[in-house]
Amino acid sequence: MDKLKADVRTVESCSLVNQFSTRQGLELSVSLPEYFGDIVKVLRCSVTPVAVSVVCQSGQITAEGYHVVRMVYVAENGGVYAYETSEQFSKHLDVSDCDGCNVVDFIWAEGCSCRAVSPRRFDVRAVVQFHFKCYGTVSRELLDTAEGGGIQLQEATIQMENVKNVLAKKITLNETNELPAGKPDANRILSVSASAALTETKAISGKLMLKGEVTQKILYISEGSGTPETAKLTLPFSEIADVNGLTDAMEHRVQLRLVHSDVVMKPLQSGSMRIAESTVHLQAEIFCGSEAACRIVSDAFSTDYDVKTASVAVESVLVSRQIAENVMTTGDFSLAELAPDSILDHECRVESMKTIVQGDTALVQGSVVFGLLFQSNAGGLGYVERNLDFTWSKELSGIAGELRLEPYVSVFASSVSLNGQQAAVQAELFVEGKLTAVQPLTAISQVELLEDHAKARDETGMIIYFAEQGENVWDIAKKYNTSPALLAADNRLSGDTIAEKQTLLISCV
Repeated sequence: MDKLKADVRTVESCSLVNQFSTRQGLELSVSLPEYFGDIVKVLRCSVTPVAVSVVCQSGQITAEGYHVVRMVYVAENGGVYAYETSEQFSKHLDVSDCDGCNVVDFIWAEGCSCRAVSPRRFDVRAVVQFHFKCYGTVSRELLDTAEGGGIQLQEATIQMENVKNVLAKKITLNETNELPAGKPDANRILSVSASAALTETKAISGKLMLKGEVTQKILYISEGSGTPETAKLTLPFSEIADVNGLTDAMEHRVQLRLVHSDVVMKPLQSGSMRIAESTVHLQAEIFCGSEAACRIVSDAFSTDYDVKTASVAVESVLVSRQIAENVMTTGDFSLAELAPDSILDHECRVESMKTIVQGDTALVQGSVVFGLLFQSNAGGLGYVERNLDFTWSKELSGIAGELRLEPYVSVFASSVSLNGQQAAVQAELFVEGKLTAVQPLTAISQVELLEDHAKARDETGMIIYFAEQGENVWDIAKKYNTSPALLAADNRLSGDTIAEKQTLLISCV
């Protein structure tokens, strides 16, 4: 009896094992230090979660860090103050199938509100969103060869995405700069906004070099005149990330996220407040891997015996595109009810983003929030927020596979101009990520001959079969228990399908 000889190979990749989301309410009651003025009017407040460490072990994700709470207000003496404090957090989330996974975290606050309950105390409420993605190594056994027992294998070469590693690299910058020449000395800082961009990534011997810069915009009260001023600081950075399995030739993709930015003013030796000590927290989400041709066995049968197979699911990459595009969005807001005289500062952030796949088109829809700090015609200060919707789309025409997109949208630049009682706003958004079309397939991982079920020989030596155009040669051969190669040779067929309606002669093996 002809025994079967089969070989398998192991394909490993780092895949998304699971993802978890949870929400948690944050309520704080904060008292001002004695050296801060009494609260008359709250202008704005914010809560920024900063994760210091995220670990996945023993069936639990543990995230530890702190919430940065900042409140800008008008004091009883007419001055504008910004008070900042922090609150420690430790979040535990029970998970499954994720022990030892690399965890990429996304933590943000939404719906932040602030209310002064007395001249010396204010309450803050917000909802903190925790979202974790767990990446782990997934191994698949794929049939490589099988010989004997009249075995027939249907093979196909597909493109497979082999992601070797996914990890999050936390970057902390501590830089000291002097205010730009021509800018007045600072009395106190009201707010700090920032943007971050990568300028270069390079793989070297298992390490990934990341270079870029952070631009900070500072709104502060100047010394002497007490008028609001703005200044920009540039912070270049260079970091090294250790990536297991990374080779110099391997493809890599990095998404950079700005988590938190702050500035503290210190005096020069002369006493002038011109030294800015900046602290910036960044997170780089790193994907390393490649797309390579992979040979799979998609079907198997024997002309001599019944066959038992085991299969696994694989995905063929039909098309893959890196996304790195700018999106412009503009709008006009009426501020007539607020009677603004000038815009002192603004902030812009992305909110309510969602991804929609419709047929062969991927859409990213959401809104950007403009926060405007303004001085009114009556001389007072005010703060107001307005939303502006945006849409980005990308079409992959003629692709029958399943579209997948995990985008990250950041604010690259924004501007506000005041024309009378109308505010014209503009935001330049940066959309990045990877758009992939995949086709789910089945691959044979194991094959076994059921030798107790030998197939009876058909006494007929030849069968006449009337084939229709488009029929598959493999399906016909399997149906009549013959070799696809013999069927093609006997009928002078080329290709895997029947080109036109014809009569076939099928030899019984």
